[in-house]
Amino acid sequence: MNTASLKQDYQERIVPILMKEFNYTTVMQCPKLTKIVLNQGLGEAVADKKIVDVAQAEMTAIAGQKAVATLSKKDIANFKVRKKMRELRMSDPEYRAKMEEKERLALEREKKRQERATKKKKIALAELKEQAEKGNQEAVRELEERRAIARERSRKSAEKRKQRAENDPEYAKYLEERNAEYNRRHTARRKEQMEALRARAEAGDQEAKSQLAERKQYQVRATVKSYRKMREDALNGDPIAKERYEKTLAMRREAYHAKKSEQTA
Repeated sequence: MNTASLKQDYQERIVPILMKEFNYTTVMQCPKLTKIVLNQGLGEAVADKKIVDVAQAEMTAIAGQKAVATLSKKDIANFKVRKKMRELRMSDPEYRAKMEEKERLALEREKKRQERATKKKKIALAELKEQAEKGNQEAVRELEERRAIARERSRKSAEKRKQRAENDPEYAKYLEERNAEYNRRHTARRKEQMEALRARAEAGDQEAKSQLAERKQYQVRATVKSYRKMREDALNGDPIAKERYEKTLAMRREAYHAKKSEQTA
């Protein structure tokens, strides 16, 4: 008997009997079957994994749906449930390979999901920047809010790293090496980009010439801004800024005297 026949039999035969026996005044008072769950405990499966396979086949034949073997989610010392069952399942090479493949696929899906989310965010940010450049005030405000949030997150992250580095010498060394490697790669990448841009400009590319001029102006502004910030921090008593400022002044004096000597010679 299929599901439709069972439902029809229940409505036409069982419901009238229930209403008469329990004096129900409406059909809505009659109980209904919403879900049937079949469970089977297999304590002996701790010692023999094949018992799980046999029981799973039996439950599948009874229910007409594939049975799912579920391991205990709690450690119960008296029954030795989880530990031995897990060891038993993981000792099976086929099961271990299956679980490793499942974990690998899950990691790949998560990686692809993160890549899609990152790409989507970049596209949305690019569109927002474009709208802000066109003068859309709402886009300008939203862009500034996003940048403020990003700056705050970056500041908090930097504070956490600094605190951890103060208490963990190994982590401090790791940060130093990582920052040095990042700076090396960043410098090399910027150098390659500048060389390619100069080559294009020398070949007569007007767009490359314009970009090169803009970059030079930006570098000048950034250098002036950095120098003023360093000087301000040094005057306010920052020992690191003061040391850098003194070294910068010494280098400038040395360069000035060297140039003066060349001119007099």
